[in-house]
This record gives sequence, C-alpha cells and structure tokens, in this order.
Amino acid sequence: TASDFIVDCGGAKPTIFRPPYGALLKSQAEYIVRDLRYIIGLWNLDSNDWRAPNDFTKISANINLSLYNGDSINILMHDRNVYDIIDNVINAFNNGYQFITQSECYRRCDTIDSDGVCMDMHGNNLYILNEWR
Repeated sequence: TASDFIVDCGGAKPTIFRPPYGALLKSQAEYIVRDLRYIIGLWNLDSNDWRAPNDFTKISANINLSLYNGDSINILMHDRNVYDIIDNVINAFNNGYQFITQSECYRRCDTIDSDGVCMDMHGNNLYILNEWR
C-alpha cells in the first residue's frame, strides 16, 4: 500500500486519508475509519488550484469569494499547484486567520459531536471529520 511505501522510505505511517474528489460512500468511510484507523480529511473550500496552477491571482480570488468572517475553513490545495505561491496565499489572508496544518487541526480537537464535527475548547468548529456522501 502507499502507507507501507511511506513507512518503508523512513516516513511516519499516515493517519489522515483524503478521498479523491472528497467522494465516499458511507460503507467506505466506515471501513476507512473503523478498520484502517484513519481520520478522513475533507475540506469546505476548494481553491480550484488545479484550474490555474501557481496563478496567485486566480487562486486567491477563488479563496476570497468563500471567506466568511469567523468561520473555520479547511482549504483544499494541491502541493504541485501552489508550491511557488503558498507564501503569498498565506500572507494575503493572514489578517484574522491562522493557518495550520490538517494534523495540527486534529491535535486541537477537544470534542467531536455526533456529526463528526471537531470542536476546540472554545466551541469553535475546527473541521468536519466525517462527511458521508
């Protein structure tokens, strides 16, 4: 498996599974969580970076359209498409937002409600863990 390959190369065993296109059947999600012991990583904002790789203007416009004051946002970006501009993206939206990795988001999770929403100790939604399709 890809997980075994990563470990064989000296890396840590992955703990987060991001389904292609964010699409999963409930039975698939249950298997991934229960049997494989992965956290399912989803997003609530797609930057559409694949449409204009490394184009700061287009990618930041896609992100800006969906930012709402005070909301926690998990932005889907692909390494190969934002590699050259990620610092610009972070700087552009740094006012009022804190950027953290998905792993850090899970470390901050204090409770998970029945819908799989991870909340921090202040009651802020950090991330939807299990969104079945």
